[in-house]
Amino acid sequence: MQKLLNAFLGVWGSFKQLPLTTQAASGVFTVLVVTLGVLNFPSSLEPANTITEFQKVNLATQTVGAESEAFATFASWPGEIISPNDADVQPPRQGTVVSWNVTIGEYVNAGEVLGRLSAAPLTPELATTLAERAGEVARAKSKLSSTQSFVGQSKTQLTIFTTNDTAERAISEAKQAAIAAGETAKGVLRQSVVKEFSEFSGNNRDILSSKDATFLTTLPWWFGVTNSSLRDKYLTATAKVVSALEKDSVSQQEGLAYFLVATQLAAASISSGEGFTQAELNDLRELISEHQASFNEAVGKYREALLTVSEKEKEFAERNRDNANKNTELDRDQLTAEAEYEAAQAAYGAASRAITGGTAIIAPKSGYVSAILGQIGEFVEPGKTVASISSGVQINKLIRFRIPSNVEVPKKGETVKVIRPGFAKDVRTATIIGVGTALDGNGAFMADARVEGELEWPAHLSVRIVPEKRTSQTIVVPFDAVFWDEVNHPHVWMVKEGGLVTSQAVKTGRTFGDAVEILEGLTLGDTYIREASDTITEGMRIEDAAITEQPATAPGGDGHGHAHDE
Repeated sequence: MQKLLNAFLGVWGSFKQLPLTTQAASGVFTVLVVTLGVLNFPSSLEPANTITEFQKVNLATQTVGAESEAFATFASWPGEIISPNDADVQPPRQGTVVSWNVTIGEYVNAGEVLGRLSAAPLTPELATTLAERAGEVARAKSKLSSTQSFVGQSKTQLTIFTTNDTAERAISEAKQAAIAAGETAKGVLRQSVVKEFSEFSGNNRDILSSKDATFLTTLPWWFGVTNSSLRDKYLTATAKVVSALEKDSVSQQEGLAYFLVATQLAAASISSGEGFTQAELNDLRELISEHQASFNEAVGKYREALLTVSEKEKEFAERNRDNANKNTELDRDQLTAEAEYEAAQAAYGAASRAITGGTAIIAPKSGYVSAILGQIGEFVEPGKTVASISSGVQINKLIRFRIPSNVEVPKKGETVKVIRPGFAKDVRTATIIGVGTALDGNGAFMADARVEGELEWPAHLSVRIVPEKRTSQTIVVPFDAVFWDEVNHPHVWMVKEGGLVTSQAVKTGRTFGDAVEILEGLTLGDTYIREASDTITEGMRIEDAAITEQPATAPGGDGHGHAHDE
């Protein structure tokens, strides 16, 4: 220590004799060295001639955490301003920027021409492309012409089918047949009621033309002898049919009900000695049966006629629907041919303009021109941003940055400082809204952060991201203090109470120049030998007075072996 003090006093005396400007420069250099946290792990191992157990030796040791309980690891990471409200302007092809029609801050509409590229030279490739586009236009035009002709003819034929009188006439004839069959059934029923009632009642009056219905209230006693209730049922059924026939609205159910009751009444009747013989009763029963068969036949024909009408109408509707679908397909075919022709014309026009004139640089959206990056005379290619359009909204801008994979990755919700290069006092606080889990091509994690409120900084601006200060009990030892056993596991030589040396297994982490991080195996207060040597053995002792305490120093840089100015 005395030698070090004498050396320092000698240097200080020489320093005082220097000019003030030299002293200032030297002082700045001294501060810079201290600020960068230069690691200095001197080795002062003086092994004895022979190492034996309990032999006294002089070894340089250090206590973990001496004069420093913890140190902070700082980092600055590259980032960029991303604005979802802005749009990049990119050229449609490669070429040289020959003109700009707008200025920064000017409002433009979507589709407006912002500038132009130089005309491309007529290379064999471009000439071939132009010829191919011309061929595509010719083929598309021919296809459109043939499609239009086919569509016109097909639609004419479909119109004839749709307005075909044959189908409509068939439906009309079926309806007329149904009406005729219905009238036949009603005629059979009318004749049956008149004739049969005349036989049952013994009254020759026409019940349908008579306005007096009182004679419907009685029947001779011999009708319905075995079931007198059938007399009333017959009279009721007859009255319903008569009323329906008068209104011309008789139903099939009413006619069938009438014949059922009439048949049952005849079957429940007997011959009498008053002029109604058994032969007459048999004739009545046969008459009712014949009338019922005629009515059923007429009703059957009526139902068939109605079914025919329904089938004809369904067939007609299906054919019209098919014709409508065919018309739709024809319209679609024609529209497709027209679109192909227009696309071929557009492709030919683009190829022609690429050869005969400059290609326009178009605004992708409406907004303000926030940047013009492509200089006149600069050669640009598709994918390169030559200008930027901003909507003027300064909120919801994102900070996208990269985090090295060998540092502690911050979590969603943590805050970081965003520094604008060249503006040391223009610092914003941003909140991390997402951190990637996969490494990019540079071996870093991508993350996004958002600055609350307005941010006037332009899109694509490069910034530096500094995480909030986080302290941790990170232990760093000289790399020379670590040695590896026969199975390649790292160890350090620890010094226990009484100077006893013992091997301690450790887990290493990041490296900081000539120092290494210890993740497991050492804790604050442990004493270790700063330089491992083959001459050190398990169980040897170190004289207490020979232990040279030196405080631990924190590594400078960004946490992965780089200084702050790297």
